[in-house]
Amino acid sequence: MSKIKYNHLLIGSLFFNAILLLLIFGAILFKDSDNKKQNITYYDSKLPLEDKHDKSYLKNNKKNNTKNIKSETTADKKEDKKIEDNIILTPENLEAFVNNSTVDYFNQLSKMFPNAKTLDEHYSKIYEYLLSRYGKDEADTLFAVYKKFLKCEMDLKHERMKWGLPKNKEEWMQYIQKINNYRTDSLGKQISEKLFGNEYRNMIFKMKKEDIINDDTLYGHQKEQWLEDIAMDTWGDNYEDKMYSEFRTSYDMYKEKMKLYEKDFSEMDEEEKKEKIKEFRKQLLSDKLIKNLEEADEMTVKGYETINSYKSAETNILSDNKLTAKQKDQKIKELQDNTFGENADAFRRAEAIQKASKEAAKKLYNDQ
Repeated sequence: MSKIKYNHLLIGSLFFNAILLLLIFGAILFKDSDNKKQNITYYDSKLPLEDKHDKSYLKNNKKNNTKNIKSETTADKKEDKKIEDNIILTPENLEAFVNNSTVDYFNQLSKMFPNAKTLDEHYSKIYEYLLSRYGKDEADTLFAVYKKFLKCEMDLKHERMKWGLPKNKEEWMQYIQKINNYRTDSLGKQISEKLFGNEYRNMIFKMKKEDIINDDTLYGHQKEQWLEDIAMDTWGDNYEDKMYSEFRTSYDMYKEKMKLYEKDFSEMDEEEKKEKIKEFRKQLLSDKLIKNLEEADEMTVKGYETINSYKSAETNILSDNKLTAKQKDQKIKELQDNTFGENADAFRRAEAIQKASKEAAKKLYNDQ
């Protein structure tokens, strides 16, 4: 019983303190969160094929064409087969014209020509469109792979409805593996790898990475070694390019670094912790962002000092038996105005939230 009460009061108190700091001192916005390299290797995902393709036509074609396409007739299939038979996919063309960013382009193509009445008509228009944009070898390769891609994804959508949703992380891993196996069987290993290989490995790596980051029994350097080993197993020699590609900014890398070293921080005294954080910031962030963070740290310290000073003075007022309840309320209001200035009303609202939280926790405890 008492544990339930304590947990709810603790949550209310933490929520209250967070609101106070935000309301009183505001938030420092890291708009300039250092997208450029600053003493680190920062990796951007490259989308050469997506950049190369002209998507201007797609802007006004947002409806999903595949929903409106009717089943093709036997005659349609026969004609469709002729088009496909005339296109020979070669390893060289696949290497030159298809990569993991092609999926995004194919998804855009699938939304084109919403007025097509059959799948064959859709394919014919797509083929004509590709021929108007690229050389014949590239257009033929893209078209042949696109047909395989669209059929695979439409069939996979129906299959996934039969599988049901995973209920835990282990089932999610199996689910992702099942999708990858289905695509490999449907498209063949080479095309599946070209289109979805990177996506598959990224998903697997992220799920394994999450387990390591959240393991509170490991120290930072142990987590980093585990992550590097998993990344190397996943991507091979080019693992560094891949394992850091998800980071949008160097500040994202810094936040993860702090998460990795939580156990280390918990065993350090304040000075050691400050020095370690300073080391990480210098290693990962720009001078401007470091300055912003230092200002935020300073404001946080001042915020806690101000709140602690206020609470001490408030306690003295409340314990003064010479004052009536009305006089106490008046003095506390004056104290709030003097302490928080223009933020006094915001502080009073935060206090009201804390009071309501405590009362709710107390009621829950009594009801049980």
